[in-house]
Amino acid sequence: MTLSSSEEIARILMRTGYKPVLEEYSKMAKEKQNTSYVPRFFTSYRVKSHEYTNIFNEMATEESLSDILNSIPTTEDINKLRDEFEQMVLSPSGLPVLGVKRENRTMRYMQYQQLRSKWPENLQKLLSTKLFLNIGGNSLNTMFYDKFFDFLYFLPRAASHFLELRTYDPYRTGTISDIAFLKYARQFASQMAFVKLQQESNPHFLDQYVTIIFNFVFMSIDYLKTGIAPIKSLINSPFLYYFISLDPDDEDCNFDRNNIFSLSSANFIITEFHEADTDGDGILTSDNLTHLSTVHLSHAFADSLVSCCTNRATDFSWFVRFRASWENLGTVWANSFIFDALDVDGDGFISNEDVDFYIKEIVHEARIAICNDDIPIKPNLPEIYDTMKFEDSKLSKEKFLQTKNADFLVKMLGDVRYFVLATTGIDLFSSSDSNSF
Repeated sequence: MTLSSSEEIARILMRTGYKPVLEEYSKMAKEKQNTSYVPRFFTSYRVKSHEYTNIFNEMATEESLSDILNSIPTTEDINKLRDEFEQMVLSPSGLPVLGVKRENRTMRYMQYQQLRSKWPENLQKLLSTKLFLNIGGNSLNTMFYDKFFDFLYFLPRAASHFLELRTYDPYRTGTISDIAFLKYARQFASQMAFVKLQQESNPHFLDQYVTIIFNFVFMSIDYLKTGIAPIKSLINSPFLYYFISLDPDDEDCNFDRNNIFSLSSANFIITEFHEADTDGDGILTSDNLTHLSTVHLSHAFADSLVSCCTNRATDFSWFVRFRASWENLGTVWANSFIFDALDVDGDGFISNEDVDFYIKEIVHEARIAICNDDIPIKPNLPEIYDTMKFEDSKLSKEKFLQTKNADFLVKMLGDVRYFVLATTGIDLFSSSDSNSF
C-alpha cells in the first residue's frame, strides 16, 4: 500500500483508532513521495515477521545495497540515540517506557518521532513510520524498545559482512565461490569471543563451526554443487542473518538455541556427530545414523542415505548438510538432498512401490521399538498418496522438490519415532531426552 492510496490508509487508521499514526501519515501524505526521511508507507498487515533481520532483508530487496550502506549508522551513532532516549524518558515532560521485562518494554509513537528529530538528517530516513510498524509492539501506537535497538545495532554489523562479501568479487560478477565464502566465514567466525574460548578446549572448533556455517548458508543456495553462489542470494538468505545477528563481543548471548549458529546450537551438532561416530574415524555408517540422539532413522532409510553418497564421504560436513536438510524439509534445497534416498530404483520418481518398501521396513522396526504386539500399527497409505499428490502412482523429482510438506512423506517413511507417533500416538523419546537445533 503506497501513498497513492492515502484515503484508504486514513480510513483504516481512523477506524482502528490510531490517531497519532494517522496524524503523522497525514503530514507525510502532503509531502512528495521522495521525502528525505520517510519512505513508502506500509501498514502492519504486510509484515510476515517482526524479526529485525527480516526487516533489513526487506530493505535490501527494495533499495540498492550501496544506498543502504551509505545511510548505515555507526555503533557510536546508535549509542548517542539511546542516550537521547534515556534522557527523554527521564525528563519531567517525558513519557515512560511501558513494560518492565526486556521483551515487553515499548516506545510510544510520539517518542519515536521526537527521537528521529535528534538524529542527523542523513540517518533519519531509517527511522520511518514503516519501520515503527514493522517492528511493532502491543498496538500500532507502540513499538518494542529493545527490538528496535537490536535492529539498529544489527545494521553496522550487517554492513561490514556485506562489504566483505563484495571484496571476494573483484570483477563484479555478482557471484562468490565456495572457497571464497569459506574464507569469509572463517574471518568473521574467528573474531567471535565464544569461538576463541572454545578453541582453547577444542582446537578443531573453528573448523567445525565454519563447516556448519558453510553447509547452512552456502549449500542451501548452491545445492546443485556448482561451487558458485550469487551474492544477492546470500544477502537474502535467512541463514546468513542468523550468523550476522550474533554479537561477536557478547559471550552470553551465544547460548541462544533459537540461533542455529550460537554456541549451544553448534555444540549440539558437533556432539551429536561425535556420539554417533562410535569408532572415531570421522565417517558415519548407516548403522551410526540409526543411533542419532534426536532422529530415529530406520535402517532401510539410513542405508539408502549412505548408498546415495557415492562421490563424497559421510563425514562431518555431510552430516551437517543432512541435519540442515532434515530440519528444513519443504524447501527445494533440502528436498533435493533427500530425494535420491527415497527413489529406491533411481528412475527419477518416488513410486507406490518405493513407498511400500519403506513402509514395510518401518512397520517392522516400529514393532520392535514399542515392544507391544497388541498395539495396532496401520499407516494410512491413501492419506500419504493424497497429501503428496501422487499422479499415476508416482511423484516426480521435479514435483517433490517443490513440495512444501515433504517432511510428512520423508518422516513417515524414514523416521521411526515420527512414524510411531503418527500411527499410535506413542512418543519413543521421553521429553527429557528430546531435543532439536
